[in-house]
Amino acid sequence: MIHEETPNYRLANLNDAPILHTFAQKMFPDATPSYIPQEAVQTFINEKLSQKIFEEYIRSEHYQVGILEKNKQPVGYTVLCTNTAENPEIVAEAACLSKFYLDPSVRGNGTAQKMMDAVCEQARQAGFTTLWLGTAKLNIRANKFYEKYGFRIVGERKFYLTQDIYGDDVIRRFNL
Repeated sequence: MIHEETPNYRLANLNDAPILHTFAQKMFPDATPSYIPQEAVQTFINEKLSQKIFEEYIRSEHYQVGILEKNKQPVGYTVLCTNTAENPEIVAEAACLSKFYLDPSVRGNGTAQKMMDAVCEQARQAGFTTLWLGTAKLNIRANKFYEKYGFRIVGERKFYLTQDIYGDDVIRRFNL
């Protein structure tokens, strides 16, 4: 019998940047509404989810990048932004959960709950009492999870993938 390890969540380091970029390339299209042109999705990945961007996040004091691994392979990642100056959609005292992605192979078994618990603890440890995130209105799966976890809709925004192409997001807030 092959032993399947429990996913392990940890903070990422610079060696993880290439892995995170490759994983983000795979996961971002899964969360993007079908009406968004694939060229815009690829442009966003190239510009906002590059290895260089992940290196910048990991080096920055304003970001905490988490990686979830199972059998030494990435199955999820998070990016928590604690730079409130970059979060104009919500009040300054709230941290922003910029990215929260799980591979389909680990969905539906409580893994998302555990990963969100870890991110909430990171935000608390950083001194925040509130967490906010934006997600595509049409991302039904993610919105169901966030609602069940306790995130409440507090607004809307346009999420620009390119200068001209955007998706419609809801803004959700969670009191830690």
